[in-house]
Order: sequence, then structure tokens, then C-alpha cells
Amino acid sequence: MARATRAEWELRAGCKVTGETGFAVQAVRGWLRSLNSEYVPPVRGRILITALRNRTWIEWAGYCACVLRRQGWAATLLYRGTQTRVLYRAPDPLNFWARLSEVPDLQRVDLDTIEVDEEAATRLLVVARSAAPATLAYDLHVEETDIVGNPERHGAALAVAEQTYAHLGAALGVVLRGQSFTRFLCYSGLIAESPTLLAVAREHGLTTVCLENWGWRPGHMIYNLNAPALEYNVAGWLRAAGEWDATKEREVNAYLKFLDGGKATDAAWLDNFYRIQRDKVDAALPVTLREFLRGGEPVFVLAPNVIGDSSLLRRETIFPGQQAWMLKLIQWFAERPNLKLVIRAHPAELWMGAKCSIHMGDVARAAASGAGNVHVLGSEDDVNTFSLVPYARAGLAWVSSAGVEFVVRGLPAIAAAAPKYGGLGIVEEPPTVDDYFASLQRHASAAGVERPKPEQIFQGKRYLHMVFKGFSFEATGRNFLGTGCVMGAMPNQPEHDRFYRILVGDEPMPDVVAEADA
Repeated sequence: MARATRAEWELRAGCKVTGETGFAVQAVRGWLRSLNSEYVPPVRGRILITALRNRTWIEWAGYCACVLRRQGWAATLLYRGTQTRVLYRAPDPLNFWARLSEVPDLQRVDLDTIEVDEEAATRLLVVARSAAPATLAYDLHVEETDIVGNPERHGAALAVAEQTYAHLGAALGVVLRGQSFTRFLCYSGLIAESPTLLAVAREHGLTTVCLENWGWRPGHMIYNLNAPALEYNVAGWLRAAGEWDATKEREVNAYLKFLDGGKATDAAWLDNFYRIQRDKVDAALPVTLREFLRGGEPVFVLAPNVIGDSSLLRRETIFPGQQAWMLKLIQWFAERPNLKLVIRAHPAELWMGAKCSIHMGDVARAAASGAGNVHVLGSEDDVNTFSLVPYARAGLAWVSSAGVEFVVRGLPAIAAAAPKYGGLGIVEEPPTVDDYFASLQRHASAAGVERPKPEQIFQGKRYLHMVFKGFSFEATGRNFLGTGCVMGAMPNQPEHDRFYRILVGDEPMPDVVAEADA
């Protein structure tokens, strides 16, 4: 029989094969030493944790199990043997997964080996079919419309994914019927098997907390209760933030100054932020861009997201995808030479490296060829996106926070999909394609810029403060890997410990409490 290729192994296992290193083993050795050298309280209950998909989440699950055991909670890890055998091949004692068995009171359940009720698996295909295209798009760093629009290329992989996710969801149902758990900690809730697992846990009434790494700040994590982590509870967190005051105003202004390339003297919390903009806002614009902006024609600025970022998944509304939206806009402007469009590809495309396989600047240049009123700035161009604000009538965003950042700078913005800040009145959210282009025409025909209302600017500042200052926790290694976690010696140990207390319910969730008190 022919030997399976690496791609075939990855499809079967549902994970990317990466080389195993000794860092994970060194990390688990340290966790075990810490547990063995201190008083470990009696078990108060059992927490279910996913250890699935890739080394990042499997190794975090192991670390989480150790942290929770220090707090008196035993852990049960849900894993897939098809994944762990691929990801951890080293012989014991150099095998992370093997060493993890030494964590006190730890249980491990291999979902691949559980005999499931086929009727239950068939019923879960509805959830699995919804999740599979978005997951494949995320893995391939494309858009969901690229997947569903190419059944010849992706149909077989989608069928495998759908059946696998449905089976794993049914397997969780078997586990939950056989054992009682206090809580379920599940990565994402949006990708791979996690939507199906979340659906099953909710059916069984098991309180579930979905988690994600928060990419803007090293080592930060976010959560959401009984819903995907990236669908975070905006209303609850805004209430939890309390009344707006001078301190919050100063902090959000410091963040905006940071985006502009500067730094406030009293904003140490920004020291570890990733700086995405490639130049200062007051830097001289490239000559070709300055020439393009000359004249009295109304100018619009398009700021797309990075394709491959999980925050884009399932956000489409009136356009089938971000590329389709941008191509429609280019066509619309090309037919109206009395208007100008600047497309500024997101500078984080470079930051994301191999996770960005579709560069929006390249897509835009190909589509805008011959359109003299469309100017494209690639992610590699040394221009600050917000240096374009003084020239523009409106900012055009897909779901990017750039939409909010335009508004708080006094430039109206129009969203083309469903942003996380939707419904707050910050940006325009046209309900149809016709309404979208009617809004563009209104701004183009106005005598000047229609400045955002004070309430829009205020709500925008509240949202930015919540997202970038308020609701993420420094709760893992600065490299987002379990290998960067040292038991009891994290960079911000009190905040770290609070996060894990919140996860298991030993401390109330600020956003949930705020909503309940509203």
C-alpha cells in the first residue's frame, strides 16, 4: 500500500504537522516540579478542556490543567489520538504528551475511540456543515467564498471535515452522559470541531467558556461565555468599563497617538503592543500619492482586513466576501472618474507572514489596471493609514477597527460587513448593496465632509478603550505558547491568576455581572 503523503496525514488528523522540539517537554517538567513542590489542595470538581487541533492549544491545555490543579480543580482533556500521534512522536521522556500524564488527577479522553450514536452524529451535521467552510478557509488563509465557490477543489476536504466534526460532537455527547463536569473550556468556538462541541455542551447545559489568543498584545487571552470567543460580549464589557472619565479619555488618546507613531509619556500599558502602522501619521507622503491626491475631486479611503485572520470568519452580510466587495468598489469608482479611491492594504499582512496568502494590494492592482482614479497602497508601503484622513470624504471598512479609528478622527466610515462594533451607531451599516452605494454617492455629492456626530465619536472611543485596554488578560506566555508559561512566575501573575479563576467560576465574569446588573 502506498505511503500516505504529509498532506493526507494532515487531512486525516485535522492538524498541521510541525516539528516537535524539546521546549514543550522542558515546560511540562517545570510545571510538574512546581506542583510536586507545593501543597496541592483536594479536588473540588472536574473541568473539561479541549486539547485539540494544534500544539498551541494542546500545550496550553496542559498548562491550564496544571494551573487549575493548583486551585483545586482536576482536569479532563479531550484529545484526538490521530492528532497527538502526529504532533508528538518523540520517545518518552522527551514526549510532551506522554509526560503530561504525570499531572495529578488528570484524565485524558480520546474522542477518536468513542463509539457514537450515528443518529446523533447525523443530527450534528447541520452544525458541522456550517463550520467546515470557514475552518478550511482559515486553514488555507482564504475567504469562505473561495471554498464554497470551488467544490471541485475543496468538496472532498469539506465532506471529510463535516463527517469528522459531527462524529466528534457526538463523541462529546457520550462523554457528558457518563461523567459530570463543572465547566467546559473550549478553544475558539468558531473553528474546526469547536462549534460542534460548543453546540453539544450547550444542549447538555454545561457552562462553556470559549477562549482565544488576543493577537494585539503579547500573552493576552480573551473569553466568551457559551459563545465563540471572537463574538465577544461587547455590550457587557462596555457596561463593565463603567462611566467614561478623564483617565479613559487619556488612555484612548494615548492609543490613538500610538497608532499615529508616537507615544504618550504616561502609557506604559502600550509598551508591549505590536505596532502595525509602517510610518508616522505626519510623515511625508510618497510623491506619487501626493500627486494623486491633488485636485478637488472627492477622495475615499478603503481599508480592508487581512484575509486569513479568524476575526473575518462568518462576518459577511450584503457582499459575499471582502475581495468581491473591493472589486465592486473599484468598478464603481472606475465608472466615476470625478471621484478618487485610495486602497490601503492592511499593513498587518506583512506581520502575519505565511498566514496571509492573498494580498489585497495585489488583488486591487490587478482589478484597478487602467483606472486612473484608483490608487493602491500595498501592505509594504511606508504610509500610515490615518495620514489619509485629511484628504477623504469617508473611510470604507470591511470589519476592521479602522472604521472606528476613522470616526474618532472626525471622518465618517461605512462598514461593508458585520463588524464587532456593529449596532453601536459608530459607522454606517447599509442593509443592502444598493443602500451601500447610495451612501457612497451621498458622501460624494456633499459639499464637504459630513463629520461624525459627537455621540458617534464618543461611542467609538468607548469601543476602542474596551477592546485595546479593557477586556483582554495577560494570561499566557508572551509568545502565546505553552512553552512560554512558567508556573507561578508569569509576567503579570495576579492578572494571570484572576483570569483562570474567572474561567472556572471562582471569580465572576465582569461582563456577565455588568449585564445582569443593567
